[in-house]
Amino acid sequence: MILDDDLSSVEAMSAELGIDQDEVRVMLQDLLTQGGLKGRITQDGKRFFREDVRVSDKPAIPRQEEEPAFLRFNTKPARYVAEAGLVILVASYATLILMRGNAGLESIAILAMVLGLGLLLGGCYYIGLRKTP
Repeated sequence: MILDDDLSSVEAMSAELGIDQDEVRVMLQDLLTQGGLKGRITQDGKRFFREDVRVSDKPAIPRQEEEPAFLRFNTKPARYVAEAGLVILVASYATLILMRGNAGLESIAILAMVLGLGLLLGGCYYIGLRKTP
């Protein structure tokens, strides 16, 4: 399994052979002492590393890095909408404070405040749709 399949996990070897991991370690130790294998078992006894492993002569295949989907999500429009909603909200609140007693302007300021709050919440909701890494 080590030479043919390049298997290094003692756990996988024991599962494949249907024997205990300690027995696999004993078998590996026997093969090392007899010279059938060259390598070493890690200190924790979970892996076996061969000494005769060579780097492949085949050329490396260049990988095309693709940007994760959560980075492609554009939040600029939502930010602009939320910022516009905040500006409308502040302006309407200032109008409401400054124009006390004028029922017509107070009504318009309250409607603008509701519109600004809706834009602010809608922009924040759209920003919240962005997936986290």
